[in-house]
Amino acid sequence: MLEFHLRLFCEMLKRVLAGEEGEAIPTVWRQFFSVMELPFHLKVCCIYLLVFPPGIEISTMQLYQLWVAEGFIPYNGEETAEHYLKELIHRGFIQFRKRSSRSDRLREFL
Repeated sequence: MLEFHLRLFCEMLKRVLAGEEGEAIPTVWRQFFSVMELPFHLKVCCIYLLVFPPGIEISTMQLYQLWVAEGFIPYNGEETAEHYLKELIHRGFIQFRKRSSRSDRLREFL
């Protein structure tokens, strides 16, 4: 588990050092500890977002399908996925942008 946490922190730090994030290292520490405080079911969904480049937009439905495909959410668990997503948005890990009733988009992960 320690190795997993170290890899997560290193990934977040790499983004800062590569200039992808306009944030200081103390911010990375805050983000890291914020992720570590999440319940496990939210932590895995949140960490999965690191596969996307910063600033990318993705549809909520596509993200739900990816979470299901990875096994983070049971098959046909759209309601569960929506609940997880709302919790991550509420905690400030994701920015949400409503485009229309059929194509909500997410951006700015972590």
